[in-house]
Amino acid sequence: MQPVVETGIDEKVLRASDQFCKALGYTLDELVGKKLSSLVKDDPLAQKNFLTSWQSAKGVEPQHPTEFIFSSKNGRDVWLIGSFILSGV
Repeated sequence: MQPVVETGIDEKVLRASDQFCKALGYTLDELVGKKLSSLVKDDPLAQKNFLTSWQSAKGVEPQHPTEFIFSSKNGRDVWLIGSFILSGV
């Protein structure tokens, strides 16, 4: 099973799979309500990549899987490949 995180249009985490929680070292309770972008590595390129993908998900262009670099709770880099799927937008 793949790590999955569900957010609202405001980017706040609503739900996350056990795999996503374990990969980042957080409990579900710690993640719910956090903005997904706050979990992205504090690096200009990683932040730009995330923002570009997020913006494109709100448009009409098809999404392609992208590499995202998140920062785990203990500060290590976590590379995940995924895409955004927004419903009701």
